[in-house]
Amino acid sequence: MKKTILTLCTSALCLLAPPAFAQTAADQTNASPKTPATQAEKDAARKARQAEGKKVAKGAQAGDDKPESSGKVTGTTRADRKKTNAERRKKNAGVAKEPKVDKSPN
Repeated sequence: MKKTILTLCTSALCLLAPPAFAQTAADQTNASPKTPATQAEKDAARKARQAEGKKVAKGAQAGDDKPESSGKVTGTTRADRKKTNAERRKKNAGVAKEPKVDKSPN
């Protein structure tokens, strides 16, 4: 009998405790305002949001700590690149003409 009463009391406590300990703020409600905002209030709020957005956009952005020249090749001309590509193609020309070898296990 004691186990049944203990189980019932525990389950009742579990059901009733969350609303009792829930935090509610008296000044904040989810209800819509009684009077709708005027156009001037809407414009003022919009300008405030835009100003905040501009301030945030001008601040530090993701990736600002990376160096600007990472991965860039400087000091090469178009003629240098063509010469390097020609040398590479000449070196690899023989490899491209070799017959393909079947490397499958079967």
